Amino acid sequence: MRDTTVAVLGDGGRAELVIADALADRGARPHLLSVDLGWLTSVRAAVARLDSHAGAVAVRSLAEGDVEGARLVAVGPVAADEDGWETVCRRCGERNDVTLVRTTAPPPDADRRHPVHPAFAALAEAVADELDRVGPGARVVELPPPPGP
Repeated sequence: MRDTTVAVLGDGGRAELVIADALADRGARPHLLSVDLGWLTSVRAAVARLDSHAGAVAVRSLAEGDVEGARLVAVGPVAADEDGWETVCRRCGERNDVTLVRTTAPPPDADRRHPVHPAFAALAEAVADELDRVGPGARVVELPPPPGP
């Protein structure tokens, strides 16, 4: 992943900052985006939070577009696939390398209780690991619940 520009799509919250730091520690050049731009055709690698408008729109845009060879790690909540994200990610994986990381969300007050909540740190490492992984298609990874405070 060294010297790879990685778009980090979300709402600009703590999770994206911790993910960006983990990517930078591995030599990537993360760029935080919280604006609804869809999938930018110049993007070759991205992390998208599915619970944010910018991330959701980008992933749906990738699924509906004709981009090939992109690397995407989509991050969504652990839940039955009522939201349809697994289907959307598998559609993206027909032409791109996609991982859907399912995770439990930290508590809303996580920013005040911990400078880096354990859930954010575990998520950031999992995302960086998945971006380092090379392989075509789509896969789903479910992270275990984080340790308590």
